[in-house]
Amino acid sequence: RLDNRRTEILSSLSEAFQDTVTALGIPGVQTATIHPTNYLPLLDGRPFGTVSSGGGIITATQVAYWTSLLAVALRHGDTPYPALLIIDSPRLALNEAEALSAALYRRLVTQADASPGHVQFIIADNQLPAHYRRNYAEIDFTYDTPTIPTVPHPGPAAVQPITRG
Repeated sequence: RLDNRRTEILSSLSEAFQDTVTALGIPGVQTATIHPTNYLPLLDGRPFGTVSSGGGIITATQVAYWTSLLAVALRHGDTPYPALLIIDSPRLALNEAEALSAALYRRLVTQADASPGHVQFIIADNQLPAHYRRNYAEIDFTYDTPTIPTVPHPGPAAVQPITRG
C-alpha cells in the first residue's frame, strides 16, 4: 500500500509541476517532472540547475516546484505539509520578463484563492504588480516605517556597519 501511495503522490506531483510550468510559460521548457527518488524538479529530463544559469528560469522553476508541492498536499488533505510559502524577491531575478512575472503572480493568486484560509503566501518583492495591489495586504518598509516599528532606523547616513574581525 505504501508503494501505491508513493506512486500516486509522485504522479500527482509531476502532473501538478508540469501544469504549473506550462501555465507559467517558462522559456525553452517542454517537460517538467519530479525525480522519482530524490523528489527534485527535472526540466526536459535534466536537473533544473543545469538547464539555465539565469536567475529567471531557476526562480520560476522553484516557484512552480514549491507551489506544486503545496497544491498536491492541499488536494490530498492527508499529506502533512506546511501551508505557508515564503518567496523572496521573485521579480528581481525575472528582470524584464514581465510575462513570466505576471504568470508567476497569477499562479500564486489562483492558488491562494482556491484554498481560502488554508494557505498563506508571503512574498517579499520590490513592487507588487499594480493589478494585485488592491486585493492583498501590502506592507512597505521604509526608514519612516521600519521592519521593527519599536526600533527607529537612524537613516542611511547614520548606519554603523558591523565589522567582522
